Amino acid sequence: MENLLINDPRAGFIILILLSVTDMFFGKRAGSAAAKKRSEFIEYETAVSRDMGPAAYFALVLLKISPPFLITLIWAAAKASGSDIVAILYAGMIGFALALYLIINLRHLESVMINKLSSYFQEDLSGKVFIKRRFSLGQSTIQIFSIFVILFIIALLKPTPLFIGFTLAPVALIIRNIIVIKL
Repeated sequence: MENLLINDPRAGFIILILLSVTDMFFGKRAGSAAAKKRSEFIEYETAVSRDMGPAAYFALVLLKISPPFLITLIWAAAKASGSDIVAILYAGMIGFALALYLIINLRHLESVMINKLSSYFQEDLSGKVFIKRRFSLGQSTIQIFSIFVILFIIALLKPTPLFIGFTLAPVALIIRNIIVIKL
């Protein structure tokens, strides 16, 4: 699989587009009716409004699908230049992007599953908890750190640019969360 991703940008491009689409799907599902049911017991402070206008939604879609195009351009530059440095950059970037999308999708999927769990075991819930954004980001950081540990062990066993890129994605998310928590 690693050779396929490094030697043919179409595989990485298709996977990234699919992960981007599933990210938007899981993101919408996490905010669905099941989430509204869960909100009787658990309410999260949100950073942004879920009510997006067409322009904001279009900008979000562009943001989600632009990395596959940019990474494909880097691959083309690597092939055209024959430069090992550009090829290493491409391998690291594709690894980073894949891990980033996978982690974000896992976080959305977790929210969908928690929504389902809270609807199945509604009688086992009582009271209400309000979780502020800083605590939620801290919790997310801990979960992302556990993913980092697994990817770090894999990168130690197979220290290629692709797997180092995989390892850097959770680090970037952890740093982002820590910065936002401190603000």
